[in-house]
Amino acid sequence: MIGKPDGSEPIVERHLPTVTGVTTIQSPDGVERFRVTVDWPIIPSWDLQIRPPRITLTLPDVEWNLKETQLPMAGEFVERVEAQRDDASLGTTLTLLLNELIRFDVERLDDGGVEVVFKRGKLREQKIVLDPGHGGRDNGASGEVLREKDVNLDVAKRAAQLLRAYGADARMTRAEDRYVGLFRRAELANRAGADMFVSVHCNAMPRRNQGFGTETFYYSPPSKCLGYIMQNCLVRALRRADRGLKRARFVVIRETRMPSVLVELAFLNHDEEEALLQQDRTRQQAAAAITEGLRQFVEGTGSQAPGVERGAGLTRMAPAAETP
Repeated sequence: MIGKPDGSEPIVERHLPTVTGVTTIQSPDGVERFRVTVDWPIIPSWDLQIRPPRITLTLPDVEWNLKETQLPMAGEFVERVEAQRDDASLGTTLTLLLNELIRFDVERLDDGGVEVVFKRGKLREQKIVLDPGHGGRDNGASGEVLREKDVNLDVAKRAAQLLRAYGADARMTRAEDRYVGLFRRAELANRAGADMFVSVHCNAMPRRNQGFGTETFYYSPPSKCLGYIMQNCLVRALRRADRGLKRARFVVIRETRMPSVLVELAFLNHDEEEALLQQDRTRQQAAAAITEGLRQFVEGTGSQAPGVERGAGLTRMAPAAETP
């Protein structure tokens, strides 16, 4: 209400949209929809956090008048739901605590509200574009022995081979030592209708032995989940320092229309890490981690890779650091 009831100013009542229901809908095709209905069209926002894994839905200028008992019971993907009303901003926040990380979509409802849609898929049904960074006249970073473009290409080829062994449609922006422009790389993935995109890189600092470790970059919110999972898998496989998940505006992940990440495996101008990157074993571990990260994104971090015992290797999700 705006104004005073003493007649000095007109009284204007403000009617805010209201949450009318929160439900979990299970479909026969394995899709789980977490639906929040509101009695007026709204523009929600959302974010994904990792400790613990949870999706935060923010409904600005939306009143909450439901009881806690009206929140849905646990589903396959959502362990529980917490609701909080912010009296200062007159908004409502819903926190979905997740049983595991898995690809999800957030869809705005035309009549008012929002849906979070989960579906456990199969890696073999996915089309994946792998992007070996640099190439041709662009060497990328350099160590005392290695050139980044060569390491990137080798690891991407190994990952493509592993993905094809799963039955996935794996493609590469370059399969040889040639230059491909950054926008062209994104265009290739978009035209192919890729489900996921991974750009493979190695890192460097201005001075040798100044930087070390593994990091992953994402740009769009739908890519954040893939970024968390990929970073976790790479750190577990390579056993290097966890430099975290970070947001960046790199062209290849900004211009692609599917979940996309750019991974920095290790530092070429660090003595120990360059020595590791010279080894076939390290490159194969990196390729296997990229493959496993993509599999977990599609099939869930709680899923079990074929031929791998639960809890072994990369199948269990551990917290990954994030730098804002």
